[in-house]
Amino acid sequence: MAPEFPVFLLVFTLRMEGTSLVAELENVERAGDARIRARWSERSPMQGFRPVGGGVLHVEETPNILFLEPRQVQLDELGDWRYRWIQGTPADVPFVMIAVVFPRGYTFRAPNVPPESSKVFNGQIATYWCLRGNDLGRTLLEWTVQPLARSAEDEVRFLNARSTLGQIPGVAAIDVDTTRSPSNVGLSIFLCHSSQDKPRVRELHRRLKNDGHVPWLDEEDILPGEKWETAIADAVRLSSIVLVCLSKQSVNKEGFLQKEISEEKNRALMGKQMKVLVDSLDGEYYVARSERDAPEVDGEVLISAKNNKLNIGEFYHVDIYDCNEYDLFGNLPAAGRFD
Repeated sequence: MAPEFPVFLLVFTLRMEGTSLVAELENVERAGDARIRARWSERSPMQGFRPVGGGVLHVEETPNILFLEPRQVQLDELGDWRYRWIQGTPADVPFVMIAVVFPRGYTFRAPNVPPESSKVFNGQIATYWCLRGNDLGRTLLEWTVQPLARSAEDEVRFLNARSTLGQIPGVAAIDVDTTRSPSNVGLSIFLCHSSQDKPRVRELHRRLKNDGHVPWLDEEDILPGEKWETAIADAVRLSSIVLVCLSKQSVNKEGFLQKEISEEKNRALMGKQMKVLVDSLDGEYYVARSERDAPEVDGEVLISAKNNKLNIGEFYHVDIYDCNEYDLFGNLPAAGRFD
């Protein structure tokens, strides 16, 4: 059944059936200008609040807040256990809150947007996001499901050290508490090092954990089956501090640190729009660069010639959708050429 009023809150409960991921969805709508008050940190129902998603959160019951019955939905399957949900967001819905309860024994990695907060709920990983709608009237959430490789409590501590810790804007029309605060989670620290220095870095990792911080170390935090390049890039992006461990061995190891930094800079541009100058057509791609970049020196923006028709020497706006350590990949939006 299609929503009668704008949807402001979605709660997904996921479970495994064989090798398939099954999703159950509950929507909470609002009529008029009512605000949705949600309690994320409460373990038991509060007076005047109704449990949603089996009690993963509780929402205040008022005449203008509508609770829809749970229904099974189909997430977009992107391959390699990556899933996506696209939600329509009308003009009067500036933000949407999405909570996800992951299957028992599983967690998630590489979300397209950092979450607000995670917790353990009935032995399972539960997480929520507050997402802004875009100009096309929709919002999008992606994540990759991964088997849990440590206790649920340790996993939540790891996830919360990389959450946004941002306050939900008042315009969102959603009031929600959170279990995360600066006082109960230490710094998230990415340990950048050469493999030859692993023994010393392991000791540093142990000391940082004992001091209450959340250090990231590849052999501890890359899950089985997870793509290591994606895991490293996400860890760098979401860490509070990148701690570079230098030694004679790491200084002599060419390229790896520079590659990580370059790719991270490019990943920060994904999902954004850039003004570029088209320099040439090279096979299947137009080769472009931003106004700040010099030809044949800085990284390039590659635009598919199959899906876009461009003129050499002209400026365009392009949407960046992918990257590697050197180049960005973009497509021409509906707005087209820059004038």
